[in-house]
Amino acid sequence: MARVHVITEGPTEKNFVDDVLKPYLAEKDVFVDSHSVTTRRDRRKNKVYRGGLDKVDHLIKDIKLWLLESQDQSDCWVTTMVDLYAFPYLQKPEWVNGFEGQPDGLHKVLFLEARLLNEFPEFPRFIPYVQLHEYEALLLTDTSRIHDAFADHYPANSLELLNGDIRNLAPEDVNQGQHSAPSKRIIKYYPEYEDNKPVWGSLIAQEIGIEPMRRACPHFDAWISRLEALGS
Repeated sequence: MARVHVITEGPTEKNFVDDVLKPYLAEKDVFVDSHSVTTRRDRRKNKVYRGGLDKVDHLIKDIKLWLLESQDQSDCWVTTMVDLYAFPYLQKPEWVNGFEGQPDGLHKVLFLEARLLNEFPEFPRFIPYVQLHEYEALLLTDTSRIHDAFADHYPANSLELLNGDIRNLAPEDVNQGQHSAPSKRIIKYYPEYEDNKPVWGSLIAQEIGIEPMRRACPHFDAWISRLEALGS
């Protein structure tokens, strides 16, 4: 048995972890909880603000706090689920040259994961994960499920147009441009998705299921494999 705390970029990823990943891993004796990255604390109002990876130090601070809290618990691990899209790597000057020299998205996420891991050499139970290129890549595993969610509001050819937009691209290869990131392509044909990403993202993911995502998304599959192995 193992326990895993997942630090997510925002509520969309958190809902995915809570609604889809948690029950899946529970069957492997891996028990998951999550929270979105802490961005600010207002001690006067006793309020914590979460979600949105605008500063990489927010993520590093959260990781360290959870690692310290669990350092004496041999069955407890910490991982992340944050997007490559808009990752604030430029705030770390020592990261920039190495990152910008990476040839493609996969090498970039591997670079960032290695950098995050290097921040905590004294903590062996940390598993960094950066999503290629954005959470919504997982939803592009089965675009018919996206269409089913919005079929009552958009024409039948919306699915055809979305499929044409990502033709010949694996979900994890859909790039991170301002207008071509996975979420942007979904919103282009199903604008309603933007109104409530956390809810729609979770509902669609539940319809798709983890296994199809794993088959279509090798980097995601490698992360899930590492997590489920903890329960062995």
